[in-house]
Formats: sequence, structure tokens, C-alpha cells
Amino acid sequence: MSADSDKDREDQEKSENIKSEVKAILDKDEAKVPFGATLLSGSLTEAAPEPIGYLNPEGLSLVPVSADFPYGFTPNTSYPSVGLTDTKSYIKTMTESSIDTDAGERTDRGKWYSTSAMSLDGLLIPFSTTFVERNPKGIISEYALPDGEGRPGTLSNRLPPYELPTPLMDGSDITNGTVTSLTLNPFAQGHTVSKLNRGEAPGNIDVRNQSGGYGKAPVLGHGETFPKHASRPMSLRGPLVLTGWGYDTEGKPTPNFKKEADVRDDAPRSGSFGKAINIPEWLNPKDQSRTFLKGHMATVDRWKTGPVDLRWDRNRKVWVSPGTNKVYLCKATRCILPTSGPDGLNSFNFGVNNVVGGLRQYSNPCPSKACRYDTYFPKSEQYPDIEIYDPEDKQWCGNCQVKDTVNGPRVHCEEPSTGCVPFYDAVIIRSMAHITSGKNVKSDCGDKFKRTQSSDPYSKRMGNPCHGWGSSYDGRLQYLADKVVGPNKEYQEEAYDILYERILIENPLSQGLMLGDSFLSYDTGRRITLTYTRTDGDGCGKGGNPVTVTESLPVHVILQAEFVGVELVTDAHCEAGEMGACTRKIMAQGMVTSKDCGPDEDLPASTVS
Repeated sequence: MSADSDKDREDQEKSENIKSEVKAILDKDEAKVPFGATLLSGSLTEAAPEPIGYLNPEGLSLVPVSADFPYGFTPNTSYPSVGLTDTKSYIKTMTESSIDTDAGERTDRGKWYSTSAMSLDGLLIPFSTTFVERNPKGIISEYALPDGEGRPGTLSNRLPPYELPTPLMDGSDITNGTVTSLTLNPFAQGHTVSKLNRGEAPGNIDVRNQSGGYGKAPVLGHGETFPKHASRPMSLRGPLVLTGWGYDTEGKPTPNFKKEADVRDDAPRSGSFGKAINIPEWLNPKDQSRTFLKGHMATVDRWKTGPVDLRWDRNRKVWVSPGTNKVYLCKATRCILPTSGPDGLNSFNFGVNNVVGGLRQYSNPCPSKACRYDTYFPKSEQYPDIEIYDPEDKQWCGNCQVKDTVNGPRVHCEEPSTGCVPFYDAVIIRSMAHITSGKNVKSDCGDKFKRTQSSDPYSKRMGNPCHGWGSSYDGRLQYLADKVVGPNKEYQEEAYDILYERILIENPLSQGLMLGDSFLSYDTGRRITLTYTRTDGDGCGKGGNPVTVTESLPVHVILQAEFVGVELVTDAHCEAGEMGACTRKIMAQGMVTSKDCGPDEDLPASTVS
């Protein structure tokens, strides 16, 4: 017997088995099935077989597009179809549609695999609006007697109830700004739901008449504590699973042109690593990661599906969003000067015996000239797979380098004050929520290569976002993408994506920061739109055509700045012709150095605005 004959016989047997199983299901006494008789069923339609072809300026039809979509092409447009049906009809339909008659009664499971169905109990859960006070003795002690207060008991089928907010807060006041289960109850008096289980009259679900409980529901801020008087509606079943499009936790669109592309460049040392490829240039956005997938509102199969992450607030008795970790390690790309003081530039402007003038008690290596349009965003020679936005970097026209000394490598910057000042205030090194050191490993990676023996501001700079030394040390190139997709993967791609993103700083506490200082910041959620000019060339003063760019930059506030060791003279005396002194070393924040040798009028006073 041939192999084809064996396969035909096997397929025939499978088809007969499936038919037998389905018949057994349909023959069951459905009265024995108390729940789940009604089904929600759905599927996605097939994509349009002949989409419209777009003609480019040369008259060539390259990509299917639709004018209905503002940004693009829709080669995979499909539409969801959802409806209600009964279990018996649905099983019969699926069985009949899964038989491919043209193939000799072989079972075609494609239809079955491409449809979804769920009973309504997968979406809705019955509950009671009874408000229960938690009992320290446990749940059993909370169950109420038939006429008592508390959690609905066995006579009430133990419906899950509301809970009263902790008595340690005033959770019933709708004016104090504290949102609780009492002040957020949608079934309080005045709601517009027309049909609802409530009260003691069996079968009367019309809550708009007296016997149905009209006017008996507690007002907002007050809760019903007797199970027999409470409303018994439905709630969405949790964890709630959501399918849709929107924005991710970094504010970038999803489905994303880059992340959800058909084909991406996975070569870690490629100049287009991680980007969508095989895209016509006229449809390829400049920044893929900030662009929706073309036709995203119709490409349902690319939408994100996942459980909604809500957390139970045990004090307020409500489900809350856990929020996201919005703390970032950043580095100042200009001097972030305090705004107080007699010159309006610095609050450290006090001298000996409170003599206030032009004196400064620290060295202030602040650049005083604005960057040219062609110094922004060059590709780094140290890290070829990232753009460098950091003005301290050697490859962005700075004067920093890593030197090999007898005590190991150290970073030295010749003269930070000769650098230029960008239009933004700082760059992101990493989010504190991102993984930058491998699985189950704590990371203390910061911004500096290595601190020098000297604490002066000229010898402690240079960025090191947890990814090596770069070309300035022994000529070794460092490819960050190797750590994203390589065999020793230890760097989150999301961390890679935000590395060196520009930010603006609000400084409400007048914390002074010098160029290159590291600090922890918090994203306020606000953004400011700026227009600036950059080059279309290689950057770093190499010319190119000026390009006007409009960008929206996030606004951060400083949480804590980098600490610097400072040695202070605490006592100085002369005894028996000998000079003596006592010192103490402290760790300080802000614009400080280890020494002060007089007035600093000759040093730059400010960064340009």
C-alpha cells in the first residue's frame, strides 16, 4: 500500500472520530449544563485579495495602499466579526465548515483554528454591592446570617462583595479627593441601569419602580451592608484581557513601525540593526520607533493582546494601575545652574563673612557658546551602533579620552569649558526599570568609566552606559547591540532604544549641576515642543545641509545629583611658629570642587541659554 493511501486512511479515521465526538456532545441533555449555553463567537475576515496599488512618481506600483489610511499601506487589512450564538448551533456550524469535501471528506481544521468562542462567564462575573468590613478573624467570620450584615453567605450563593475602605482614612467623603470603593460605586443612587437584580422581590428586576428598589440604593459615598438589600449586577471578569492599539510605557506607538515590522535587521553590527527593512524609501519614516505600523488601525492581527495589570489597593479597596518606573539615570549636557544669587545664575554665590559679590567658591567649567547646527547627533566612533548626543564624548567635538595609567584606565577631559552647549539639558543613560546587566543580576552601572585620583571637574567625565570602553581605550570598538542579541545577552532592547535620548530639566530646588554630572531624574509626564536646526551630514562640525526639526522632549525633575568628595579645612592655627590644620572629607552634591584659591571671576559664569 502506498504512503498516500496510508495518509488517506489515517485522515479518514480522524474525521470519523471527530464526527463521533461532536455527535456525542450534541446528543447530551443540555438541561444538565447549567452555565455557558450562550457563546460569543468571532473571527477575522480575510485580507482584501486585490488591494489598491500606489503609483510612485516614476509610475511604478510598489506597495498596496488605501487613501482611507493617513500614513500608509494596508496589505493585510482585515475586519473582526463578533456575534452571539448558542452552543449547539456553533458546534454544528464548526463541524460542517471544517469538512473539506473537495479533498475527499478530509478534515480541514483551518476554519476551526481561525475562529474564537467563549461563554459569557468568561467575560462577566455576578457580584453583590454589599459593602463588607474586613474581619480580623478571617473570611468565615464575615459571612452574614440571612438577616444580618456582612459578606453574602451560603443562602446568597456567596457572591463576591465590595469592601469598605480602611477605617484609618475617611473613605466616604466625595469632596476630599480620596477615591475609594464608596466614592466610585457606579450602582449608587441615581444610576441609569434599567434592569438589575435588587431587593427582596424575586423576579422584579425593574429598578425604576418602588418594588424593584427605586430610590433605595445608597447615595454615593455610602454603602449597603445588608446583602438582601444590595444590588446584584455583573462585573467584568479579571484579570481583564485587552486587545488593541495605543502607546507603550515609553510613549511610543504600538503596533510599531519598527517593533512589529514584517522583516527587521537582526545583524548586531549593522547600521540598521533592529529597524524595519525592505521598505520603499518614500514610505520609510526617519524615526521608525516613533511611528505607528502603516495601516495600524486595520491590521488587527498586529494589535497587542495581554492582561490588564491592575493592583488591589488594600486601603482604598479599588483596583489601581501600578504605574511605571519613571526614574532615570541621566547626565547633564550643559551646566544646569541655579537661578538665585545676585547675578541670577547661582545660589552658591556667598563668600567669607557673608560678603556677597562676584566671588565663587568653586570652579565652574561651563561652556559658554552654543553648538553649531552641524555638531548634533553624529554616529559615535566608540560605539558604532548608536548616535552620541553627549557633548563630553570625544567624538562629539569634545576633548575627553581614556588614558591608561599605572593605576588603570581613567578618563580625562582637557577643557570642558571649551565645548558647546546643546539646546537640551541632559541625556538619558538608562531607566532604572530596564535590565542592563543580565538575568537576575543587580546593576550599579552608572555614567562614569572610572573615577580618577583627582576630584577636579576636569578628570571625572565621560559616559559609560554599562557597555564597555569604546575606541578611546586600546582601540577596541564596543557594539552595544552585541549585548542585546548576542550569545551573552544582558541588555534589554528597550534600554538600547532610549539610550542618549534628550530631555529637558526643571530645577525647582535650584540644584546646581556641572557639565557631565550624573543625576537621578523623574519623568513628569509633560513634554515641550522645540524647533531646532541640525545637519543631514555626519555631524561634529563636518558641515552638511541644515535641516529644521521639530521635536517634543520630555520634562524631568532632578531627584538626586552626583556626589563629589570635598575636603574641608575645619580648623587652622599657628602654634610655636608652626602652622597646623584639621580637615574633614565630606560627600557633597552640586557645583563643588575640592579646592578654592580665591575669586573665580576669570572662569565662565554661565552656560548659554
